[in-house]
Amino acid sequence: LNSNFGKSKNHYGPNEFGEFWYKYYSKTHSFKDQNKKSADKLKMEIAAITKIFKKPILLKNVVNSMRIESLSNIFNNSTFIVIGRDKLDNAQSILNARISLHNDKNHQWSVITPSMRNNPSLPFYKDIISQLDDIQLNIECSFKRIGNDKFIFIEYEDLCNNTPKVIKSILQKLNSRGLNLNEKGQIPRQLNFSTGIKVSEPDYELLREEIRKNGKS
Repeated sequence: LNSNFGKSKNHYGPNEFGEFWYKYYSKTHSFKDQNKKSADKLKMEIAAITKIFKKPILLKNVVNSMRIESLSNIFNNSTFIVIGRDKLDNAQSILNARISLHNDKNHQWSVITPSMRNNPSLPFYKDIISQLDDIQLNIECSFKRIGNDKFIFIEYEDLCNNTPKVIKSILQKLNSRGLNLNEKGQIPRQLNFSTGIKVSEPDYELLREEIRKNGKS
């Protein structure tokens, strides 16, 4: 089953579960109702899913990278799996999504970060790199505040090129934290690894130069 920028065509396909999270979190990523009752309701909903399927739940939602500390406070046994990817490859993926979904390079898409809200008229190449920097900064700050035992870091390239090894490593780390997970089904030897120039040459150079100016990769 395939997804198109986080969306799929049927109930069994990959899904980022976005509308569910927006019941509890605002567009600025803060918890809507700062009270124990709302937090308990969120815990009950997630617990119900795990009870129905009798399995721990794995959620892939990039917007949750801006909610890490809040989620950690609500779910004491949560673990955050962070996939690092080459920034230029990441930036091109975001640009292609903007073009494919909105036919507009400057249409903000996916995680709307503080820099994007404060500077809505930035040209696309600055806006996208600011977006990626904000997300990375929030992950790093959350890591420092809530600790190493809440995180697992992997590299996108390694996940694609050494898929069984990386998946087994994740399972081992999760099991060392109190879970009891086993492999089920066949793990593919590799996943498609996307890199290189994926946008027009001028746009590629604009993104690359913006990354160089910021001094981050």
